[in-house]
This record gives sequence, structure tokens and C-alpha cells, in this order.
Amino acid sequence: MIPFERIVFDCDSTLSAIEGVDQLPCSDRDAVARLTDEAMGGALPLEQVYGRRLELLQPTRSDVEALGPAYIQALVPGARLVVFALQSLGKEVRVL
Repeated sequence: MIPFERIVFDCDSTLSAIEGVDQLPCSDRDAVARLTDEAMGGALPLEQVYGRRLELLQPTRSDVEALGPAYIQALVPGARLVVFALQSLGKEVRVL
């Protein structure tokens, strides 16, 4: 039995095979990728990277809304089953 009442999944590359930030239109994709790499390597705090990437991307509401179907289309095998199994155990499941 899982001892937690709530389970939170990061959707990007966990439940879905895509990274949402990579799906958004951008004029400087290399700068966004560098920021991501620096954060993953520990050179920059994640808090700084999130804001900076959004400044570079400047997504519109429609850009962000288009991510929903993209995430669903790219669900990893078994993602739904895992969420349903956790819910059947009475766990609260959240997706970020």
C-alpha cells in the first residue's frame, strides 16, 4: 500500500513524452535549451529558469491551450492505468 494520500506527477516527460516548453513557438529555441540544460546541470536555480524561459517564449493563451491535446496525444504507455490504479486505492492524483 502506498502510504501517501496525494500523489503529484510532473506531466512533462513523466506522464507524457513531451516537454511542454519545447512545444511552444519560439524565435530563440537555442537560448531556451541552454537555460534548461543549465538548470538540469545545477548551474542555475530552477526558479530563475522558469521565468526567463517564459520571457523568451512569450506564449499566447492559444499557444498554452494547444498544449492540452498535445500532452494527451503523447501519453506514455501505462500512464492512464497508473493514475486509475492510484485513484482506485483512494489516492488523490494531481498533474502539474
